[in-house]
Amino acid sequence: RTNTLSFSALRYSNIHYNNLARNVERLSSGYRITSASDDPSGLAVASYLNSEIYSVRRHIRNSEDALSMLQTRGGSLNSISEVLIRMKELAEQASTESYTEVQRKIMNDEFNQLKEQLGMINGMARHNNNSLFSGNTVDINAGQDSDIGISLTMADAAAFGLAGVTLEGSNGDNAKAALKAIGSAIEQNSAMAAQDGAAIKRLEDNIESSLIRAENLLAATLPASWRAQSIGVKQFWRTCGKPQSLWWRAAYSIQRFPGMTVYPSSR
Repeated sequence: RTNTLSFSALRYSNIHYNNLARNVERLSSGYRITSASDDPSGLAVASYLNSEIYSVRRHIRNSEDALSMLQTRGGSLNSISEVLIRMKELAEQASTESYTEVQRKIMNDEFNQLKEQLGMINGMARHNNNSLFSGNTVDINAGQDSDIGISLTMADAAAFGLAGVTLEGSNGDNAKAALKAIGSAIEQNSAMAAQDGAAIKRLEDNIESSLIRAENLLAATLPASWRAQSIGVKQFWRTCGKPQSLWWRAAYSIQRFPGMTVYPSSR
């Protein structure tokens, strides 16, 4: 004679055991969604929001790296400014008729050394082994489909138009011509510093806006991935509480004694 109630109890015990196994997995992991089959649409939303947060964090790091690069370049521009000011001082001195040609030659020797110093500053200014005066434009990935272009303009003697400038001569004419060239070089250097300053301000604003976006995404992700995925202890015990424990005892008895009849009590 077939024990119908035994098979029914065994079927229900298997159902409750599977539910228990699933809820134990959720409770141990802290997530309601442990696989795509639990909630495909919820998992898709949570995964998308999480990926967006990681992207925003990367954009913030990219902007911070670009800030570091521009700050390093800014220190070099300050050094170039000091060199140009000294060159202008020498040109002012050599343009005065009270100095002799020999004295202007001595001034010009220092002037030439300063021109070489400009080239040395350009060559030594590097960030992450990349030249900061390469003459190229670098694009910083600072957001979704939004790149910030930074121009790494060269600032050596040739770029400033000072390569052929000299202070030598029997009078101060060459020195006066040098004054005009140096004045133009100082204006170019100031323009580069202002351009870099504007880029720094934009990067700082981008970091601030990215932090706000990351905060908003995190606020949206919590209900989508944590609250929606987390399983409460009460829910766990509702699933594996006293009524189910009766079926567990019934299933255990059926597995040990397949031929016996089991009548689970409702108490």
